[in-house]
Amino acid sequence: MGIEKLVVTLDNPVYQPGQVLSGHISFTINKAIDSDGVFIKVSGKAETQWKERHYNRNNRNRSGHVGGHRHGHHGNHGNHQRQAQTLVYHSKEVYIKEKWAVFTPPNGKIEPDNYNFPFTFQLPVNLPGSFNGAHGKIEYHVKGHVHRSGLCLATKQKLPFTLAPIRDLNKTPEKQEPVTQKREKKFGMLFWKRKPVVATVKLNKQGFVYGESVMISAEIDNKSGVNMAHTRVSLWKTVTFSADEKRAKIGVMNPTQTTVYGSRTCTGAIAKTRLDGVAKGNKVELPAACLEVPIDTPASTMEHCNLIDVAYTIQFEAVPSGLHRLFKFVMIIPIDIGSVPFKDVSINATE
Repeated sequence: MGIEKLVVTLDNPVYQPGQVLSGHISFTINKAIDSDGVFIKVSGKAETQWKERHYNRNNRNRSGHVGGHRHGHHGNHGNHQRQAQTLVYHSKEVYIKEKWAVFTPPNGKIEPDNYNFPFTFQLPVNLPGSFNGAHGKIEYHVKGHVHRSGLCLATKQKLPFTLAPIRDLNKTPEKQEPVTQKREKKFGMLFWKRKPVVATVKLNKQGFVYGESVMISAEIDNKSGVNMAHTRVSLWKTVTFSADEKRAKIGVMNPTQTTVYGSRTCTGAIAKTRLDGVAKGNKVELPAACLEVPIDTPASTMEHCNLIDVAYTIQFEAVPSGLHRLFKFVMIIPIDIGSVPFKDVSINATE
């Protein structure tokens, strides 16, 4: 073969936009080979894809069936048939695609020896962070390869690296302020609705980084005649995947290529806790709740990416007892997740 132990290494596994990516490519040649050179390629892209099943209803005249009319049916009555098709939504954005030679043999031949070549690459400033979701991802790789002349295949290795975005909460200082939301809901049917349940929910601030805790306080004034069995607070993540292309259709006789815009949303609670209930006619200030932002939580809003977006909300629920539990009381408060926390104003003031 001639090439042994091709290894690509990076000095760091995680980088930020605007930093210099650096590493080495090393390999051993045990037999001289013809080569155009040793190359490094850095790539970064976002890609979304999902499938949707659709049904079209077609009309067919029953008189067109072989063998004449069916028993008991005369005339031109329509026969509706459902025709299925699977639509594949797909889009891709490319952020980096750079390739360069770190070594070019002067005579087109690499002699037997151990080789090690350093490389560096200036990462652009406007890059979205790495992300992996149900219907899309943002990924970055560095690939090293020794290109063989003639019909021989190149020897290569591909290595992923993580790009951690810089989302500085200090650029939105207003989100350091507490936020209070008040809402009421009536339970009952039409004109027989009871007095409302009034909830006041307060967050200690509106911007957080992973590892921080969201402090939530709530007051419930249950003026209704319905007991609130329990309450709960949760941190929800909503990811929206977008695609601007419908590229395949399966199950249709003569597929045609058309372009449409589609989106797919995935949402779920990433932290939650259950609180006390509130009996009818009571006014209660619930114990303060604390929700910690998980360590692996990506920042809000995928800046510089048009295909994937991330948003976070705090959701407060009051769940009534009995048949009314199907009509739970929900309040939603948007928050922001960043990577750089707010500066401690009290410390700066004493310096």
